[in-house]
Order: sequence, then structure tokens, then C-alpha cells
Amino acid sequence: MEVVFYDRRNKREVKSSELRPINLVEMRLVVDEKHLGYLKEYKLGTLGYKSDKCPEHCSWDMWLTESDLVFLRVEYSTREER
Repeated sequence: MEVVFYDRRNKREVKSSELRPINLVEMRLVVDEKHLGYLKEYKLGTLGYKSDKCPEHCSWDMWLTESDLVFLRVEYSTREER
């Protein structure tokens, strides 16, 4: 059984078996009136998967969050028992 989602961020379909947990963060310098400056961590992605152009040595090159996924369908395998 395979669940297929639509990835709104990257505008493509992705299967549940292709998704892997990641922790993609970006550090930003924040300056306001009370502080001279400080670094703040922003979470960009929590799931990743490989595209067709992903190099072999990489685990993923497309990233997204759970809220970017839209459920499309469930696909069942047609394996015959032998």
C-alpha cells in the first residue's frame, strides 16, 4: 500500500515511501531596538525526498513541511501470492 500526496511547495506528486524526516533550519540575524543583534533559528523543512535530478550521494534535494502535503490517493500493489 502506498499513499500519494501532492507537494504544494514543489508542485509535484510524492509517495509516502519517498519521504524522509529532515531538520532543515536557517540562521538569521535579527536586529531590533532592544538588542544590537542576535541569531534566530527558523525551521524551513521537516520532510525531504529525492527528485530525478538529485545526485546519488545525496539523501534528498527537495524539502517541505507536513502542511505542504495534500492527500491524493492510496495505491495498492497487485502482487500475487506464490
